[in-house]
Amino acid sequence: MEELIRQRVKEIISSNKNVSLTSLGGSDSVKMQLSRQINGTTTITVGTILLILEKFPQVSAEWLLRGEGSMYRQENEPLTLPNGGSAHGDGAMNHSNSDEIIRKFIDEIAAQRQITQSVIEHNGTLLQMLSTSGAGGAK
Repeated sequence: MEELIRQRVKEIISSNKNVSLTSLGGSDSVKMQLSRQINGTTTITVGTILLILEKFPQVSAEWLLRGEGSMYRQENEPLTLPNGGSAHGDGAMNHSNSDEIIRKFIDEIAAQRQITQSVIEHNGTLLQMLSTSGAGGAK
C-alpha cells in the first residue's frame, strides 16, 4: 500500500510541471526527508501525506490514500458506493466531503501520534527517575 501511495505522489509531482520535490519542503532537512520518503528509502509519513494534500488541494485524498476515484477532486460529484449505488441528497457523501472526512481522519492520526510520542517521552523520564532512585536505595 505504501508503495502505491508513493507512486501516486510521484504521479502528482510529474503532472504538475512547475513543481519538484525540492519546491515542496522548506528547509534542506525537510527536502531530504521528502526525497527519501518519496524515493522509497524511508517510510512515507502522515506528515508527508498531509503536506502533499496541503500543497495540492485539488488532489483527492481518497485517490491518494486508496487509489479510488480520479486524481483530482470534482466538487458535488456523488460517491459511488461498493454495491453499485451512489449517495445523493442532503448529507450525502460525495468526493468533496469524503476528502474532508479523510483529512480529519489524518489530522486525528497525527494528533494521536503526538500524544503517543509525549507519553513515550514522559515514560522515559519516569523510568530514568526510578532507576536513579532505585540505584540510591540499593547502596
